[in-house]
Amino acid sequence: MAKFFSKNFLQKIVLFGKIDLTFARPKQKRHLKAELFRIYNDKFYKLHNMAHHKSALKRIRQNEKRRLQNRYYKKSARTAIKKLRDLKDLAEAQTFLPKVVSMIDRLAKRGNFHKNKAANLKSGLMKHINTLRATA
Repeated sequence: MAKFFSKNFLQKIVLFGKIDLTFARPKQKRHLKAELFRIYNDKFYKLHNMAHHKSALKRIRQNEKRRLQNRYYKKSARTAIKKLRDLKDLAEAQTFLPKVVSMIDRLAKRGNFHKNKAANLKSGLMKHINTLRATA
């Protein structure tokens, strides 16, 4: 999701209540409303979680931290896959392929990608490299 507004700006809007959306285009309005909803839910969740034990609170913190890390790793792997698919130079693609395969394997090992999805992704990337080899 494209970021049109900073988180600080959105939090100020949430704190001061009224939202003036007359300045925003329709797409910006949708993004602003989605961001506001997300921030509100985050605040609500942090204030009203059901945990009463220290260990449960710690588990909530750890889960949130891991969720964000997993999201980052998955997104960076998807970006690398797209970058590899866009490459037209064989030598460049061959040097980049092991890095992407390593990222995919790591995500599959951690359970972020299913092992079959990882295998299918790697297979598709190998096919792409082979078609580059055939055309070169």
